Amino acid sequence: MTSAIISTTPDCEIVSSRIVNASREIVYTAWTDPEHLKNWWGPTGFTNTFNEFDLRPGGKWSFI
Repeated sequence: MTSAIISTTPDCEIVSSRIVNASREIVYTAWTDPEHLKNWWGPTGFTNTFNEFDLRPGGKWSFI
């Protein structure tokens, strides 16, 4: 992987860019399926519970 570029726009949209050695399909699934996302989102030992996960524009993403 290369260095990440992260920026925040005024409307609270988070933009992150990274090169990953995997197919687009695998990366998309890892980011959009809560069952996969909970396994890697955050540092080692971190746990996630997703309350809402709507990827549509204007959708909500809520987790604890």
